[in-house]
Amino acid sequence: MKKFLGILVAMMLVIGFAGQASAYFEDYSLLRFVFQSGTAVPNEWGTDLGVDTTSTGVSSYGLVGDLLAASNFTDMSQVKVSYWAKENASPNPAQYWITGGYNDGDGLTLTGGKATNLNTATDAVTGSTYGYGKYGTSTVVLAKSSTYSHYYNIEKNTDSSIGGFANSLKVPPGKEATISLADLTGPTHEVWSSLYYFNYKNAELVGTLVAYIRTYMTAGADGDYTTLADNFIGTEIRAVPVPAAVWLLGSGLMALFGIRRKSISRYFA
Repeated sequence: MKKFLGILVAMMLVIGFAGQASAYFEDYSLLRFVFQSGTAVPNEWGTDLGVDTTSTGVSSYGLVGDLLAASNFTDMSQVKVSYWAKENASPNPAQYWITGGYNDGDGLTLTGGKATNLNTATDAVTGSTYGYGKYGTSTVVLAKSSTYSHYYNIEKNTDSSIGGFANSLKVPPGKEATISLADLTGPTHEVWSSLYYFNYKNAELVGTLVAYIRTYMTAGADGDYTTLADNFIGTEIRAVPVPAAVWLLGSGLMALFGIRRKSISRYFA
């Protein structure tokens, strides 16, 4: 009986630890930021997708808790999305995962000399005391004008003293990290992008393709993709084979994707 109780307690401990949630908007979390250009919609929506870029064993899946109400926006032709993850190591940033165009042939390149700036910009967005991380939820709505927003630090700000993708990406400068979602109201109701990995120390570096990301729209009861009232925007990950040499980078931290949290309630923002 004692042996049985011991095994039971051990199993309960394992299950208990396995079910514990990690923090949101932390290092290695794959993040999604959706916003509309112009002034009609002043906010952006950031979502921690529950994907750990250091885990392995998952090749393709839809994400739980990723649905975002399209009714938050007024014009899908102006709506954009950016996906990224980072490791802000000290004293120098080490790893980034950033979206680029889908099968566009030019890949994605980080310019040299931008590591510190990029570290500052991404940390401003995800910080646990001042950025998205402090809210403790998987989806956060933040004003684009906030000094902690993705839009301010990554999309808009081109001041080299602050950094961000806007002045850190080379091909083409500052634009490939942001993908238009205009086609969500088109015939296929989906937009594809590529996710590139960088083991980045300040030298110019071409990213390694590690996954394709499908951003899609679901229609409401009326089946209409052009009226946004009851439609939702979702995300799906499809990993691609990674060259063996890449696995040796980043002290073995480079990998595909895994679900970080065992259970996430579906969030309809």
